[in-house]
Amino acid sequence: MTDENTPPELETTTTNIGDWRIVKQGLPDGNVRKFMNQRGIDGENDQEVFQIGFQHNEATNETFVEILVPLGVILTEEIKFGIDESTSCIATYQSCFPEGCLATAKVSEELEKELASNEKGFIEFAHVQGGLLNLPFSLKGFGDGFKFLKEG
Repeated sequence: MTDENTPPELETTTTNIGDWRIVKQGLPDGNVRKFMNQRGIDGENDQEVFQIGFQHNEATNETFVEILVPLGVILTEEIKFGIDESTSCIATYQSCFPEGCLATAKVSEELEKELASNEKGFIEFAHVQGGLLNLPFSLKGFGDGFKFLKEG
């Protein structure tokens, strides 16, 4: 969001592709931050359960995932996410904030391709109140969104 006083190079644009939101944000140093994310919403009480986001670093050609889960996770455990047990990645916790705990990981090109060619993924983490939670997320639009993220 911008107003009429925002210089064009600092503008933020948002595009929705499938179930993903792609954001391009101009930074004061002239670079552009690009990421795509999705929020997992509990259908019973309409509360956010997690956020998963991807950011591509053009300089290194690497992709990173950021996963935000509610407070109350077991921080000595890691978050697993992916398509299935054989096609998954481990994200480690970095920090906790009032809105939840953040875990990050580098995503392999193989996993990028699997995410782009499937319909559903999962996030699995340990919570103090319920043991292991395994939550699905939609991959609808991931392939096109990721292409837009890298090229657009």
